[in-house]
Amino acid sequence: MSFIRAAQLSRETPIARPTDDLGLVAQNLRESQYDALPVIEGELDRTGKLQSGARVVGIVFEYDLAAAVLPLLAVQET
Repeated sequence: MSFIRAAQLSRETPIARPTDDLGLVAQNLRESQYDALPVIEGELDRTGKLQSGARVVGIVFEYDLAAAVLPLLAVQET
């Protein structure tokens, strides 16, 4: 029996960096077809591919952005 490997299902996706501001992360998330973006620490080569040693340090979900921004909006309304 042949099993599907993760690489067969993977697609290129925008990434977030630990130093990106939430506005950029939100814009990249909105422009993508995904509900989450991986947060990558490490270097990219000149073609945008991850170099050896780069690693995923987290994932930002749409929910995370909403949870971070909604309290700020509530404060601005008062």
